[in-house]
Amino acid sequence: IKYTKEQKYTSKIPKGFQFKTSPYKFQLDGIEYGLNHDKFINADQPGLGKSLQSICIADIRMLNNEVHQCLVVCGVNTLKSNWLNEINMHSYNDAFILGTRYRVKGTNKGKPYIGSMEDKISDVKSHTERYLITNIETLRNDKFINTIRKKCPNIDMIIFDEFHHCNSPTSAQSRGLQKLQDYPYKICLTGTPILNRPTDCYIALKWLDLEKSNYDTF
Repeated sequence: IKYTKEQKYTSKIPKGFQFKTSPYKFQLDGIEYGLNHDKFINADQPGLGKSLQSICIADIRMLNNEVHQCLVVCGVNTLKSNWLNEINMHSYNDAFILGTRYRVKGTNKGKPYIGSMEDKISDVKSHTERYLITNIETLRNDKFINTIRKKCPNIDMIIFDEFHHCNSPTSAQSRGLQKLQDYPYKICLTGTPILNRPTDCYIALKWLDLEKSNYDTF
């Protein structure tokens, strides 16, 4: 492998594109990299703005009509609300956490909560927000997977955050993820790509079409 300290790309950021949050130079480099690679891993250390870079990449692809909807899969369930806040902060596009429901109090909305799997399945078919957010455990459900594959033609991009939490090839969520292959744009995010052994990154590499061998061979 030939290593180059700095790679140069033809800029694919549209002239006049309005960033809601101004990226740092290194984040702009990450955005340019993402616009020049349809499927890749961003393994920047925590706090360097992986989510910002991914949101900007998705927004630009949406502006170019390459992406209509982006599914954000959170490897940690509690990060769903964080992603909603990040999208609201960094994007002019709207976002929705699948399964969100409200406990109605009289004529007012109560506190939000996450409903059943059937609620999430209903939402993914009907909601038109540009970003749809869910957690990795949702991918254990075959009905949810089949609904996305057969009835959600507007999803063109998937962002998988904290992918190192999905490292077992035999788990239901890993098998569900591998069924979501036919998408032109896929990004994996983690500040810790390998927790214990090199095989930890197999699932992500396989999903990104970067690894062709089976698990035993890898």
